[in-house]
Amino acid sequence: MVRTPFIDENGIKRGAWSEDEDNKLRAFVERFGHPNWRQLPKYAGLMRCGKSCRLRWMNYLRPNLKKGNYSLEEDQLIIKLHNELGNRWSAIAEKLGGRSDNDVKNHWHAHLKKRVRFTNTNSSQSESCQLNEQNVAATLTIPFVDKNGIKKGAWSEDEDNKLRAFIERFGHPNWTQLPKYAGLMRCGKSCRLRWMNYLRPGLKKGNYSHEEEQLIIKLHNELGKRWSTIATKLPGRSDNDVKNHWHAHLKKRVTMDQQIIDQSSESTGRSQNSYKVLEHEEVMKEVSNHLVHDTSIHLEVSSSDHHDLYSDSSSHVNGLDWIDEDNNYMRSMEQFSMEPLPDSFSWTMNPIDNFQTEPFDHIWTQSVDNFWTQPFF
Repeated sequence: MVRTPFIDENGIKRGAWSEDEDNKLRAFVERFGHPNWRQLPKYAGLMRCGKSCRLRWMNYLRPNLKKGNYSLEEDQLIIKLHNELGNRWSAIAEKLGGRSDNDVKNHWHAHLKKRVRFTNTNSSQSESCQLNEQNVAATLTIPFVDKNGIKKGAWSEDEDNKLRAFIERFGHPNWTQLPKYAGLMRCGKSCRLRWMNYLRPGLKKGNYSHEEEQLIIKLHNELGKRWSTIATKLPGRSDNDVKNHWHAHLKKRVTMDQQIIDQSSESTGRSQNSYKVLEHEEVMKEVSNHLVHDTSIHLEVSSSDHHDLYSDSSSHVNGLDWIDEDNNYMRSMEQFSMEPLPDSFSWTMNPIDNFQTEPFDHIWTQSVDNFWTQPFF
C-alpha cells in the first residue's frame, strides 16, 4: 500500500522509483547529460518532476557516489565551509568528492552541529565564533569529560573493544552499572546506544524491504511510538533506526494515503446521498403519476355515471316522449282508471304490517272509489 506510486492532480507521479524509471533516467543522463532538470522528464519519458529526477540522480544513481562514515578530514572541511558559506549544501558538497548535498546536510544536523555548538559555548567570550582547524580537530578527536566525570564525544576503538568483550562474556543485565564494571567512563545510556546501534552482532543495515515497512506501519498503529517493542519484531533492526526510518520515509506516506482515503470516502458518501435523493425523487414522481392516473380514471367514471343519471332522469322527466313511444301502455292505464272499484275495498280492511317491504300487487284487487283522487295515506 505504501510503496505503490500514485499520480497527483497535476499528472505528476509520486512515490518510490521503479527499476525501469531508474534505467530510463540513467540512460538519458549518461547520453545527453542534465542541462535542464525541468525539461529532462519530458524528453526522458518520465512522469516525474524535475526536482525528483535531480534528487534521484544526485543521491542514488550518479556514478562514484560515496556512502558510509565521514572521515576526519571531511568533517573538518564541512565545518570550515559551513562557517564560510552557511547552509549552502550544494556548494559544500561540490568540495567533497562523491558526497551529495542531502547527505552532507543530514550529517551536519545529526553529528557536527551539536559538537560545534558545545565547543562555542565553552570557549571564552573573546574568541571568535568561527572555529579554526585546531579547534575542529580538538572537538572531533579529543573527547571531553563533563562536570559529572562522564566522558562525552566520539567512541574510540579501545572503548568499543572493551564494551564488546564485556557484553560477550557477561551480557548486559544492567546498563546503569555496566560502565563501572567494564572500565568505561561512559554513562549507561551511551553504552546501550553504542551496543544496540553499532556493535551488537546480527545488526542489519541498509534499505528496508516492503514487508518490513508494512510491519512497521501495522505495529505503529497498534503500539504507537514504542520503538523498542517494534524493533523486537524486526530482526536485526535497532529501535533508533526504525524510528528514523519512520519519520524520514513512512510518516509522510501514511498521512498522504490517509488523506486520499478520506477524500474518496467523502466523495462516495456524497454520491450515495445524491443517489438516495434521486431515488426518492423517482419514487415520489411515480407516486404522483399513479395518483394523477387514478384521479383521471375516477373523474371519467364519475362523468359517465353522471351522464347515465342525467339520461335516466331526462327520460323520466320528458314524459311526452315516453307517452308517445308507449301509447298502448297509457291507453291500458286510462281504461283501468275508468273502471269502478268495488265498494267493499278499504285501506283498513287489509292492514299492511310493513309498508316498506310489502308488495303492492294485492292493492289492485281491492275496490276503491275514484282511485286516482284518493290519497295513499
